[in-house]
Amino acid sequence: MSIQTAIILIITILANAFANVFLKLGTQKLPALDLKNLIANLPKILSNPWILLGAVLFITNFPLYNLLLQRMKLSIAFPLITSSAFAVAVIVSYFVFHEGLRAPHYIGLGLLVIALWLLAR
Repeated sequence: MSIQTAIILIITILANAFANVFLKLGTQKLPALDLKNLIANLPKILSNPWILLGAVLFITNFPLYNLLLQRMKLSIAFPLITSSAFAVAVIVSYFVFHEGLRAPHYIGLGLLVIALWLLAR
């Protein structure tokens, strides 16, 4: 893997993880949503700066992911990006949202790191 591809991969992983974090931050500022009031709250959703930032990161992620798919096998790129973004999101959630991590979380993250290492070989 070239340095350029590795940099694109890292940016894609971080954009994916932080897009989800920003969406979570934004949804915490909204009234309780359900299928009945979702449309009525659409202006609040679309004007929330955290949600907009998350959407921008998802949009930015799209062409970067296309670049990676041209350079990497799908069977490697997809699990590498999604599982790495998951690991980043879990760690960020611990600090930002004070979501607890218990022994199964640590074991799962450890297994994930092993799986990522095996995929990257």
